[in-house]
Amino acid sequence: MSDSGDEQRRQGDDEPGLEPEATADGTGDQAPVEPDAPVDAPEPVAPGPDPVAADAPATDAAAAET
Repeated sequence: MSDSGDEQRRQGDDEPGLEPEATADGTGDQAPVEPDAPVDAPEPVAPGPDPVAADAPATDAAAAET
C-alpha cells in the first residue's frame, strides 16, 4: 500500500488545469492575499466638489427668486 500516494499524484496529472495554486496557508483553495492591501479598505474616492456645498447656493438662489 506504499504506492497509494503515487496513484493519487498520477490521477492529478491526468487532469490538466486542476493544479491548485500555492497560497499563504498552503491549502491551494484560495487566491493569494496581497500583504500590503488591507482586506476591508474602502476604494479610494476621487476628490471633487462637496455635493452639499454645490447644492446650497442653487437652493439659496432659487429661494431668493420666489
